[in-house]
Amino acid sequence: MEAFESSAMQLPGYAAARAGAPLPTTAFSALSLRRPITRPVARPAMDVASSSSVVGTSSGSRWSSLATSESLSVATLTLAALVARGVGRGRARSWRVAASAATAVVEAPATEVSPAKVKALKDLFTDLLDVKVPKKLEVFLSVLQASDFSILGRDEWKTIGGDLHPFIIPVATIGALDDDLQVVGLMIREPNGATLRPDAYQVVSQRPRKSKYVEFISKDVDKYIMRRAEEATFRKEKEDLPIVEATSDVYDVRFTGKDRTALDKWLLLEVGPFPDVYKNLAVEHINKGDPKSGLVVADTMRETFGTSWAFPHAFVSWVMKNHFGKNELEDREVEAGHCAMMCFTSGYPLWTLEANR
Repeated sequence: MEAFESSAMQLPGYAAARAGAPLPTTAFSALSLRRPITRPVARPAMDVASSSSVVGTSSGSRWSSLATSESLSVATLTLAALVARGVGRGRARSWRVAASAATAVVEAPATEVSPAKVKALKDLFTDLLDVKVPKKLEVFLSVLQASDFSILGRDEWKTIGGDLHPFIIPVATIGALDDDLQVVGLMIREPNGATLRPDAYQVVSQRPRKSKYVEFISKDVDKYIMRRAEEATFRKEKEDLPIVEATSDVYDVRFTGKDRTALDKWLLLEVGPFPDVYKNLAVEHINKGDPKSGLVVADTMRETFGTSWAFPHAFVSWVMKNHFGKNELEDREVEAGHCAMMCFTSGYPLWTLEANR
């Protein structure tokens, strides 16, 4: 931020702009609780003692209830009959092994999110915000979990700490509970406070224990899922298989190329705008000695996000200031200063800047 401010101070109108009014920020509005969150009703566990007594008796009615129980397998019923008829210990032991294998609980796939956590998050939308649940929310959670994020359960948001932006509904975290803890969530309003539809909630991230800056990731959940599916299929790494599995039922992968740069361009054209993809392409052009093409990409990103977010103007300023010559034909120092000044004088909330620019 210091770099942008120093560039902007070189312009004649900057001092007056700073003296006339404080830096614009968007007021954080607290979310109102319209009705209490409904907690899931705990279901009583099966009475193991009563089940054992059923197995050990010869009463016709109890055997009938045993036979109709959906929780016991055929192997378990056979074992119960053998024990009731006095089968030898050795043979009964072998049947116990078979029954144990038949009734073993199958471990849930890595992408399957706990139903309790899914319900807790849905309750935030239906009970706290009084809105519909965003489409494909469960797939979104599965993709995050497959990407090593920890999905937050009921009231686990209290462990986040720091200064999480009130526009963000926290969904998942990654990292230890220290200053580098990263939170991924859904932003329910535009930076200027305008309301968003549930299906248009923006995917963002923040490190609330060390920064107030919010990073824009995707325009909505659906575009995030599509991008992650395409990238995972393109890389074909072992760690990407859970993402492919989580998205296979809701999205058909379409990119067939072999080049990462081609994939980035395809994502912007066919899936949607992603700030980090724009930046990757711009930096790639710059590293190849073509800063003009890099500036074109950066300027396209500014046209896409620059009406609500300050970071595109900051990035364009960085490209102009650091990657163009100082001769009369290529010097873009003044333009860089104008872009920097826009971050502070055009009504953008300061948290829409970038922490590393």
